[in-house]
Amino acid sequence: MGMPKTKAIALCRVSTSKQRLLGASLEAQEVRVYECAAYLNTVIEKLWSLDTSSRKGKNVARKDLKEMLAFCKKNKLIKYIIVDEADRFMRSLEEAYWWKQEFKQIGVSLAYAKMPEITHEDNPMAVMREMMALFQAEASNHERITKGKSSMASKIQAGYYPGMVHQGYKKSDTKGLHIPKEPQWSLLKKAMGSVLYNHASLDDALTWLNNNGYRLQGGGMLDMFKLKRIFREPYYAGVIRVKTMDVVCETGLHKSMITIDEHERLLEIVSGKKKKFKKQQYNPAFKASNIIE
Repeated sequence: MGMPKTKAIALCRVSTSKQRLLGASLEAQEVRVYECAAYLNTVIEKLWSLDTSSRKGKNVARKDLKEMLAFCKKNKLIKYIIVDEADRFMRSLEEAYWWKQEFKQIGVSLAYAKMPEITHEDNPMAVMREMMALFQAEASNHERITKGKSSMASKIQAGYYPGMVHQGYKKSDTKGLHIPKEPQWSLLKKAMGSVLYNHASLDDALTWLNNNGYRLQGGGMLDMFKLKRIFREPYYAGVIRVKTMDVVCETGLHKSMITIDEHERLLEIVSGKKKKFKKQQYNPAFKASNIIE
């Protein structure tokens, strides 16, 4: 085999920064893409080694692939983009073929280190092998998402909260179980009680909280927008709810500030709604309602 007349770029990818720091996967990928380059009698001009998500729906806008495409357009000798295997390229069949076509239009072929022999094959068997590899990558992505959602739903139903920590709480040693953060927790509880039972206005509650040292995470003071958002949040009544999931637990394991009934009353106050007086017609207890004008 003679001296290489073409050049290539290569992509080694993991999904998270933790995987990148561990390093073993990226190192193994690098070895294989260089072996693939030797098989294709080409040399790797530049290698992208990074952590980025490749889940379905996010790949068309991927910064790394846009950089690679631009690099190939400027370097006409580059004829290959080499990846270790289909799921290292991306976990979406449709988007993978879209990007493959983008590179093909500028004369760059997609090569897989796990099956370099199909790079220049144009027959049904090669097409099927690539399609199956991309299908398996997407199926793996779907399985991960499904398992992740199922696991999260189970945690929510058990009373754990998988989201960001709410005002007045902090993380505990148990994942998903948040505990009171003082003095914020007690201050918020007292402010809610004053609005519910002492006829304090929202302005009164806000002023009282700030005057008594309630501060946000960054040290800033509470404003009305944030106060209303806190008062609307069912988490403070012990309810675990995640907007993106159709799962609700009304008996969260965290220490609640108020009851569900109190939460509903707070919602009415924050929204400015008042309970309407119901007119009872033809009722002897409300004789005036029987008068027909």
